[in-house]
Amino acid sequence: MTKNRTSFKPGIAPNPNGAPRKTIPASELKLITADAARGCREKDIARTLGMSALTWQRIKERDPAVQAAFDAGRQKMHDALIGKLYEKAMKGDTVSLIFACKILLGYRENDVAMEFRPQITITLPDALPAEKYAALEGKAQRVLTTEARRG
Repeated sequence: MTKNRTSFKPGIAPNPNGAPRKTIPASELKLITADAARGCREKDIARTLGMSALTWQRIKERDPAVQAAFDAGRQKMHDALIGKLYEKAMKGDTVSLIFACKILLGYRENDVAMEFRPQITITLPDALPAEKYAALEGKAQRVLTTEARRG
């Protein structure tokens, strides 16, 4: 009799015969934050940690500390980029000024302000009462039958 290696006992997951779950030690969290702050792609961070991109995604979903370290790095990068953009804009760099207004203040090109757009109101009549509708429907049927006889 052969034992089925893929069968699981009820209530036990993941497979007890499989490879142990990979974890990221707390000492590596600073590396994750630093790489994310430098703008490294997630698959490059995974490679630095010695794992596949899929394993990296799974660990990130499972371990809130890893996700927090990654998010902290991305936030540092965001703050640095916005700071540089702001500095350049304040020094008079036209492109940076326009981009900062679009990104930070929500400005858009070729967009007419709401107060200058035409205001169109469409008013529809109320529905006919059932008796009037039935009378009109009967009249239309009589006209159609009369035309069918002629034609």
